[in-house]
Amino acid sequence: MNRLSKKYFQILIAALMVLTFSLGMGIKSFALSTSKFSDESNQGPFESYTYWLDSKSNEKEAALSKPMYKVSSVVDGTSIGMSPFSSVDDICSDENNNAYLLNGTDSRVIIFDKDYKYVNMITSFLYDGNELKFNGAQGITVKDNRIYVADTLNARVIISDLSGNVERVLTLPESRLIPDGFDYKPIKVAVDTTDTIYVASDGSFYGAIVYSPENEFMGFYGANTVPASLSTVLQTLFDKLFSNDIKKGSTVLSLPYQINDLVAGPDDFIYTASTGNSSGYSKGQVHVLSPGGSDIIGKDGFNFADKKVTNYNQKSQFQSIGSIDVDSDGFFYILDSKYGRVFWYDKNCNLMSVFGGSVGNGTQKGTFVNAVAVAINGSDILVADNSGKSFTVFSMTEYGALVRTAQLKTLSGEFKSVEAEWKKISKQDANCQLAYS
Repeated sequence: MNRLSKKYFQILIAALMVLTFSLGMGIKSFALSTSKFSDESNQGPFESYTYWLDSKSNEKEAALSKPMYKVSSVVDGTSIGMSPFSSVDDICSDENNNAYLLNGTDSRVIIFDKDYKYVNMITSFLYDGNELKFNGAQGITVKDNRIYVADTLNARVIISDLSGNVERVLTLPESRLIPDGFDYKPIKVAVDTTDTIYVASDGSFYGAIVYSPENEFMGFYGANTVPASLSTVLQTLFDKLFSNDIKKGSTVLSLPYQINDLVAGPDDFIYTASTGNSSGYSKGQVHVLSPGGSDIIGKDGFNFADKKVTNYNQKSQFQSIGSIDVDSDGFFYILDSKYGRVFWYDKNCNLMSVFGGSVGNGTQKGTFVNAVAVAINGSDILVADNSGKSFTVFSMTEYGALVRTAQLKTLSGEFKSVEAEWKKISKQDANCQLAYS
């Protein structure tokens, strides 16, 4: 085969594997076939895997896969000639593939270029001649050469240029829509293409606070909901009619879940990540919200992470989806902070791969103890670890790139019958039949 047809054949094979994933076929045979791969194998501190739907039991089954991401580097304070970071609270990237690390404890934003070399550091913002510190900040976003910092403990969002000169400061709006006693603690910020700003506040069950490009308060957006049965509705009505202090105090148990992270995706749809209650593993942790605030994927009954529970110090440990990011094609990545794993999905919520993890004390590359944020930077995935005071760069493998291309073609309808295309090419060139077996 010539180079072009070989590349096309590789994409077809990858697409065929993706199609097989969705059909739930050949689980055991594929898991065993990973032993044939000599490079980019599963040997390492974490396993790469995906889930198959077992058609017989209708249960998800984990299956090892050839890695689609591998550790490229780990960046910490000492690696760039500085003292160790006191904290690593968030990370993001800009349109030029520069990375921005938030060290909220010391009121610092550390800027890296596309090769993750140190460029600059902002230790305070300048606003009307006054210095603004942001100790305790938990979130950072950079868009169109503007830095947005969720200055959590100071109850504000700081918006500045790349040199730290403040353009705007967003505080809690004065509005009848804001409940009495609302505690404004911004933790994450998202900005869409119209410069509308969405702010997730710690402890808020009302959804994100929305500001117009002119800094006007537009209301709350995208609150999670709690599914209600008929008995729940009747019980709620009964409690309203015959309420007492005990019943009022117990209503907190049925509050919706707060938004832990949010990001603006393609066509200005807002992707949110949440964690459910502590009585079991969560479902519906990801919502994709239209401009009107309605969820367009309808996956409230779907578990986006592992169904796994462990015990530590005699307490049950459950998944905790703390961060999310999405690329221009709608592929999104969520981070399970509890287990240090990154889950990669396509725009239709098909799981592509799971990588990373939590092993021992988290000192091995690709493992974490307290992973706090995931960010897309070009084809790289960045994971910030507050325990290791560092961030890890995962680069896409050649196999991962092939699978991603194949999935894009499958979703677009270009590969309407992948298996038929594969058989056609195999028949034309007998060498193809064994090329990638």
